[in-house]
This record gives sequence, structure tokens and C-alpha cells, in this order.
Amino acid sequence: MRAFASIPVSSAELSGLPAPLEPHLTLRFWVDLEERRVPFVFEALDAAAARSRAFRLELAGVGAFPSVDRPRVVWVGIGRGGIELGGLQRALAEELVARGEAPEPRSFSPHVTLFRVRSAAGLPRARSALEVGGARSFGEIVVDRVELHSSRLGPGGAVHERLRSTRLA
Repeated sequence: MRAFASIPVSSAELSGLPAPLEPHLTLRFWVDLEERRVPFVFEALDAAAARSRAFRLELAGVGAFPSVDRPRVVWVGIGRGGIELGGLQRALAEELVARGEAPEPRSFSPHVTLFRVRSAAGLPRARSALEVGGARSFGEIVVDRVELHSSRLGPGGAVHERLRSTRLA
């Protein structure tokens, strides 16, 4: 199954931007997480949460992958709290590896995805979001839990189901 470990984000924090239905900051993504591995992922999530204290995280700036000149994914970045976020992500990565998961090959690039640009018709929307958001701060969220979601692709986009939510220490 497609799945991801994440931090939930309230869409209210993203005012003035085209927010997704279920905004979140992904800590780890699996294209194909085997059902038999899910209990180990739950254990890793719980262990990483036990190692981490709640913290404040600033949502700041709007950018795009692969670049603002060729946007395919438009996102909100982070400001203050990045060190704590990095610690939480590393704790999860370590706990997953300790339970037999392969290390994530890509470096962690924290962001909240707003939307994907699938064709030239989406470019004006992307440019507008980049202009409105720029380096603006959208305020802070309290990071006090991590979640595991399954993600099913459908004709209207991905449908997420929360499988577990664990509070930080």
C-alpha cells in the first residue's frame, strides 16, 4: 500500500493559499508498504514519538519543485523549529532502520504540498501562489503528534486514511 508518516497541519494555517484537503508535512513516504510491515512501522512511530518532545514549527515561504521557473509541486516551507523537526525525522528514520526498513535514499526536504501542476493550465495558479506566499510567514503550529496514513490514488486524487496517531513525549 502507499503510505506516509507525517505531521498534520491545519488548513487554517495556510490562509490566503490554495490549501489541500488534508495538509500535512511528510516525514517518510512508502510507494509500497507491505501489510506485514505495518506493525513494525507502528512500533517505530511510537518509539520516535517517545524520543521527541512537542515543539513549535513556523510555516514560512512558498516555493516549488523542481524550481519556481518550472513548478510541478507548489509547497509551503518551514522556518523556526527546523532543528527540532530534523530531530524528529531522524528519530523516525533510525527507528525504522532498527526494525528492518531500508534507509530513505533521498535527503529530507520538509514542506507542506499545496498542489501539483499537471499541465500548462495550472501555471497561473502556481505563479499566483508563489507571488502571494513568497517569503511570508504563515504562523506557527504546535507539533505534538505524528501519524501514519495509507494513500489510495483515485480519479479525483489521493484518498488518505489515518492508520495511527501517536503523541510526542
